[in-house]
Amino acid sequence: MNERATWKPMEACPRCDVIYAKYGALVVPARRLAPQPSAADADRLARRRRALLTHGAVGLLALVAGFYAGQLYLQMKIVAAVSDAFGGAAKALVRESPPPTRTAAPPEGKVVAEASPITVSLAKKGFREQDFSGGRSITDAITFAVDFSNNGDKDIRAFDGALVFTDLLDNEILGARISISDPVASGAVIRWDGELEFNQFMDRHRRLRDQAAGDLRVVFRPGKFLYADGTRSDQ
Repeated sequence: MNERATWKPMEACPRCDVIYAKYGALVVPARRLAPQPSAADADRLARRRRALLTHGAVGLLALVAGFYAGQLYLQMKIVAAVSDAFGGAAKALVRESPPPTRTAAPPEGKVVAEASPITVSLAKKGFREQDFSGGRSITDAITFAVDFSNNGDKDIRAFDGALVFTDLLDNEILGARISISDPVASGAVIRWDGELEFNQFMDRHRRLRDQAAGDLRVVFRPGKFLYADGTRSDQ
């Protein structure tokens, strides 16, 4: 049964009946204190709380692990389904793709790729020392003559490429770009005379100068060809 606070009656003067206690004093009964648990009960309660917390944490971890495992399984299923779908689409495209068609020959004047019709051979090689006679200075130079043969079926109006000198074992000594503007008819041979300004400080120049013509090979690496009929080819 709950105990309530009560008001103590106000006091008045016995002679004049004047109340000299304006407000009555509030009387509050003493609160009953709850009994304190024993040490054994407190320890038992603490163990119970720890057990509840442990089981709750384990359950939460299991729930999270199950959630992510389910998500991973779902993603694997989606990837497998997409792979199967696109794999089937790719097979269908392969089955439905038309056979390749042959392209028509390029019209006259267009660039076409074909084997080089030009072969080369070294006719001679020499060395010219500088000469101050005649009032003009001529620097040292390596001179050579190369024969170009047109083994193709069409007349050549002009061509360019790289001329490479090698030893007998095909080790490259020196190479240079050349451009020939002289026409070469089909089956014809032209001789081209060229020279290379000699630099005594370059080992490749010294090797080419000192190598005998019989121990040299020349290789032509073709570039562009312009034929007499107006067609071109790039090698």
